[in-house]
Amino acid sequence: MPSQTETQTVVARVLKALEAIQCWEHWHEIQLCAQKEYAMSAEEFYRLLPEYQRFIALAVGYEGIGMLSTQVDKLWHAHILNTKRYYDFCQQYLGRIVHHLPCSSYVLYGQGPQCRIPPTCNVMNSGEDASGIRDTILTAGENFYQGYTECYGIVPSPDVWERLALLPSTEGVTI
Repeated sequence: MPSQTETQTVVARVLKALEAIQCWEHWHEIQLCAQKEYAMSAEEFYRLLPEYQRFIALAVGYEGIGMLSTQVDKLWHAHILNTKRYYDFCQQYLGRIVHHLPCSSYVLYGQGPQCRIPPTCNVMNSGEDASGIRDTILTAGENFYQGYTECYGIVPSPDVWERLALLPSTEGVTI
């Protein structure tokens, strides 16, 4: 468990990155991609953009954070589709590429027959078993929640971050 000083240092780094990210001059290009790929209106894009910016800024200080919003994930996809801009953005603001794992299948939260890995998910080729991947997804969601609340001082809105409901109920996590 990190000390209070270490946590404060991480929070300061994330908030500084968020401020810079919000000033990035190419958000309009990403909006046009989201419009083309997802028929997302400009109004919807700019409503969700602050949440995407918060999510991506968390990568500065937190490893293995999970994407808990199907809506915000579309912005991430639109960002990634502009590969040169995404690469340059990640290098400039995050210091590394933040990879997207599209087969982080939330069906793994279920029990019984729903608890399966899609056959096209290449993570299974790595030798991990379903329970290992399920644990990784749960941890990623918990890491997101912890980072979001520590850095931004608020609980992520379940209206946007709808997969919060999939996190296990634990002390300090109120959905």
